[in-house]
Amino acid sequence: MSRESKRVVVVGDWLVDDHWVVAEARSPTASRVGKVLFRSLQGTVGSATSLCGAGRTASILAGATWESPKESASPHIAKRSPKERSDHPFQVAGIGTWHVRDQEYMQTLLAAYREDDWKFTSVFQRSPHNSQPADGLTLFNLATLMSPQEVVGTTSTIRVYQRCEQDTQLRERIDFELRAPYRTGETAWLPKDLKISAKKPLINFCSSPVDAVIVKDLGKGTVSTNLIQLLAKRLPSAPWFISSKSWNPPWLQKVPKGQLRLLVIPEMASRDAVRRERVLAWTTPWGALTRDALHRLDMMFTGPPDERNDEAKLSAFWADDAAILVSFDDLKVHLLLNKRPDGYLLSARIDESSRREFTPGLPFSSVLQPALVASILHGANWHDALEKALRFTSLWRRKEAERIYNPADWDSREYRLAVLSRAGPVEGVRLEKPRSSVKELEDWTAAMNGDGRGIVAGDQGGIQLWRATSDLEDYVCCANQWRTAIHRILRGIREFLNSGAKYHSGCVLVAPPGSGKSFLIKCIASRANIRML
Repeated sequence: MSRESKRVVVVGDWLVDDHWVVAEARSPTASRVGKVLFRSLQGTVGSATSLCGAGRTASILAGATWESPKESASPHIAKRSPKERSDHPFQVAGIGTWHVRDQEYMQTLLAAYREDDWKFTSVFQRSPHNSQPADGLTLFNLATLMSPQEVVGTTSTIRVYQRCEQDTQLRERIDFELRAPYRTGETAWLPKDLKISAKKPLINFCSSPVDAVIVKDLGKGTVSTNLIQLLAKRLPSAPWFISSKSWNPPWLQKVPKGQLRLLVIPEMASRDAVRRERVLAWTTPWGALTRDALHRLDMMFTGPPDERNDEAKLSAFWADDAAILVSFDDLKVHLLLNKRPDGYLLSARIDESSRREFTPGLPFSSVLQPALVASILHGANWHDALEKALRFTSLWRRKEAERIYNPADWDSREYRLAVLSRAGPVEGVRLEKPRSSVKELEDWTAAMNGDGRGIVAGDQGGIQLWRATSDLEDYVCCANQWRTAIHRILRGIREFLNSGAKYHSGCVLVAPPGSGKSFLIKCIASRANIRML
């Protein structure tokens, strides 16, 4: 790997997160307490504030080091040392949307990850923030390009965790957000009719050569077709690393052709694909990618681009050695490489079931993406980069969980990504043996062609009945029409449960006696985790 510093542009939705850990309290002097009085459990060295979204991506890269210090127990994690402060693997230029008066505050937050100076975010300190811009870190606020009549706010989230006996649970989430206006087909802050003179500050900001453009889209209006077109024109030769909570957003096909290096599909994007019926289901009950998911991802790589299918049009945008990463909230990931003729599929996961500090809801893909990009930009192959990124993400989550489980002693110094250090062993990180994605898709086709009924030919063939029960455990189904109907029923149940069971809906199964109606309903109830009456 090279030791040359890389300049990256991080584009997306920048959020400020506050984490409050509280417990019920009593006070003889407190007034206006409402139903319950809570008291903070955080200590004097802890920070309640952190950057999220594109801000988290930028902060991980801003705080990265070249190598781990000798005293670090984990060789790929490093803490800042005074000798390293003038030598950083990444120069970060951030582009986002926040209140115009918060420019200095956002700059201070980003600099804190590089300088390890978190005093201004202590829960017991309310002094104004005074900070000098950190070397190699710059921010551009898109709100400065808009008219004074458009009020743009800093999006922030407060999460309140309550200590209950020996457990800590997320009690409330409070969002402070001004919604972006809807402009001709998409939600976007940046107007499409912006004059050239108004764009000039952003054009000047992007005038220096960059080594990568990293997009973190949370669907809040910062990333838009107009913005991506402008950046693609100014940065035509830079590789793009993209993550979006939307499935195949319209601006995705505005990136420079031949420059899309990585597309991250997080959990929310995969749900969006199911909701729009682009994919019936992503994984089997055992965690493997379904035939429908593999087919859709393969279509993104192979096209042909002139098809009416929007996913197939992406085939013209991929760079050499490009990848698609599908990540799920259960900490399972699937990496597909555009290697022909055989393809490449690597599955991996982080197992936190044995940890005391396991906390559902902690960031996953937003930590994994910058760690993965960092290794790729400095010369690692995809297999090694994914292994290292997963191990960093696992230890980062372990440290972040202490913010919630041990708030009194938790300090704000984060684990640092060490770019050139080898990935050491980390408990719970497991990588499966790589396999051919083309062969995997062929096996799915052979087993599900209607006549095969789970039988796969070849050296590794035989009866693979699990492929025919991939939708419902114990229920064998090879007919595409039946599988589609089952997925629609399951999707309707999930939407019903997610809505708080407010909107009633139903369906009727009509078939002769003995055809398996009751057994099918029993399997559906088991998969949806509901009772069968």
